[in-house]
Amino acid sequence: MVRLLKIFILNLNVRGIHGLERIFPSFLVYHFLRLLNLSFSNQNVIYGFIFLNTASVGIVVYLWNKIADELEISFFGRIIGYIALFINYCLLKWIGYYPVLTENVAFCLGGCMLYSYLKNKPSGLLLCLVIGLFTWPSVNSMVLVLLLFPRQDKENQENINTNYYHPSGKQFLIIKRIWVSLILFLFLMILFYPVTPLSPHILYQPFFPKNSNYTFPLDYFLRYLLMFSWFFYGLSSLLKNLLYLHLMVFIKKTLRNKAFLLALIIYLPIIYFLRSRGVATEEKTFQVMLNHGITQRFGIFIVMQVVLLGPIIVFTILRWNYIAQTIAKFGMGLALVFALTILLTLFGQGRSLIVSMPFIVAFTVKELDRFSLQWGDVGIFLCLSLWFSKIWMHQGLLKAIPHDPNLYFYAHVGGYWMDINFYFFHLGSALMCAWILWTRFKFRFSELDNAPNLLSEN
Repeated sequence: MVRLLKIFILNLNVRGIHGLERIFPSFLVYHFLRLLNLSFSNQNVIYGFIFLNTASVGIVVYLWNKIADELEISFFGRIIGYIALFINYCLLKWIGYYPVLTENVAFCLGGCMLYSYLKNKPSGLLLCLVIGLFTWPSVNSMVLVLLLFPRQDKENQENINTNYYHPSGKQFLIIKRIWVSLILFLFLMILFYPVTPLSPHILYQPFFPKNSNYTFPLDYFLRYLLMFSWFFYGLSSLLKNLLYLHLMVFIKKTLRNKAFLLALIIYLPIIYFLRSRGVATEEKTFQVMLNHGITQRFGIFIVMQVVLLGPIIVFTILRWNYIAQTIAKFGMGLALVFALTILLTLFGQGRSLIVSMPFIVAFTVKELDRFSLQWGDVGIFLCLSLWFSKIWMHQGLLKAIPHDPNLYFYAHVGGYWMDINFYFFHLGSALMCAWILWTRFKFRFSELDNAPNLLSEN
């Protein structure tokens, strides 16, 4: 093990945004091939990643049943959870077509983080932090938040000492005003501040560019309005159900939180080391987010989550207000992780959410489980998931984008570079999925939502 560690340290001279911060999966594959005394040919490296991806999925398969036990999910809910987690485009199609990626390891880390959080195991979260620093950037923020705010059911918070917490209504009004101000600021900044597009064939001008007669198109305004409306609605639903610690109590709890302090001791020097070797800073990440938000087609940041991650995302959107109530019962940490997840949806590429997928599935299925699930419900989710997985569609290069011969569109990956015909295909599929699920569950929605006593008991 010491020898492996020394070799790993020697490889830390790798530089660049997609080098050092994603080196851990390559490190595992490298030593796996050395252990088997295999050559480092392209084919063997691909086989090594296939083995690593399979092992990562196997770990989540094992953990899902444990997570379902902790959340008291029914038999049918567990089956739908398995379908949602593993029968989607990212896991069933994309990883098989393009195995040399770090997404599957990030997916595994997401499952490990959720299990460790629900079981109150800070050691598991610390291990995820160390691996995540060299695998997937958003893992670090999620782990630090979960360690800072460990699982604490809302009912237990109220029973421990209500004097430690602010009334959620008054506190929420303050938070709401802060969020409205921040979102308005971001909205205006995007409108007035020119951002360099990610691809040369995409043109963008700010709302009032200097020395220009350029007219701001209506679709830009509508996409910003939709994007920020979703952002605010998603956060509001989370925050309004929370109890908030008094400032002094929060400071005392933080200073006594040994796991969080240890995480900071690990995180700060490593992140400094990564930054010194060219890994992107938070400022650079924010600029990328602005680029994605600006260069997308109308509504694509929601459509892509459905297309790449499956129909469970549609149900998450349809029942978000109720799912947020369940999330809030587990405390501030889980709510803030979902707030980060909402922020990641603005990237437009569903692959960005792969680490959050176990969290989304677990609490969406928890809400879905309240509807007396049947085999018919399982069948509908299975059929829709198979449709969105696109295992029935040929995967390959379709055509070059005329404005950039070197930029090719991989069929049904999706993004701001997407061929317009495939965009409408994806949009239609997402709307079809929403209509099918709404038609299937609308009467149960009505019955359950109009039974407040039953809702409060659950």
